[in-house]
Amino acid sequence: MRRERGTDPFIEEVRRRVKPLLTAARINPVTTACTLAWDGPHLTVHFSGATVDPSTRQAIGVRVLDALSSLGHTVGEVDVVFEEGPKSLHV
Repeated sequence: MRRERGTDPFIEEVRRRVKPLLTAARINPVTTACTLAWDGPHLTVHFSGATVDPSTRQAIGVRVLDALSSLGHTVGEVDVVFEEGPKSLHV
C-alpha cells in the first residue's frame, strides 16, 4: 500500500475540487487533513479533522473521481473516509 501526502498533484487537485463541498458542510477546509492510500486499483482517501454526512461523503467521492479523470488516471474503487483527528495537513 502506498500513502501520499500534501505535495502530490492528485492531492492538490482533490483539495481544489472538495473545498466547496467542505465549505458548504460548514467545515473549514484549512483544518481538514488529506492522505491517499493506494492498494493496486483501490484508492482510499482519508480526511481527518472533520466528519460529514453520507450525502456529502458521496459527493466528495465523485469529486475525487473527477480529479483522477482530469489527471488521466483510472481506479477500480474509491473509498472516502472521514475521521476526527490530527489536522496537520491542509485540504
